[in-house]
Amino acid sequence: MTWYAVAYLAWACPGGWLGRLVPAAARPLVCSPRPAVELYDPARAAAARRRVSALGPPAALYACRAGRCRGPLSSWSSAVNFQEVYP
Repeated sequence: MTWYAVAYLAWACPGGWLGRLVPAAARPLVCSPRPAVELYDPARAAAARRRVSALGPPAALYACRAGRCRGPLSSWSSAVNFQEVYP
């Protein structure tokens, strides 16, 4: 079974839930970066693609099978491009 993994850079801001009030432009100065991964089952592949599009660069979509992930299925220029995965 193929699973989809969305990998992106999240920001850990001080202040708990109030940290979300930090503007996006100030996050690199105030917050510390941390990697984040979200897993999606094959039935939610469209949701995974929408999530990558919403997160913007440098978010990436990976197809994983049996604990191993292939190279990224998405690439960024001015818009996101996806490769098709066949089971």
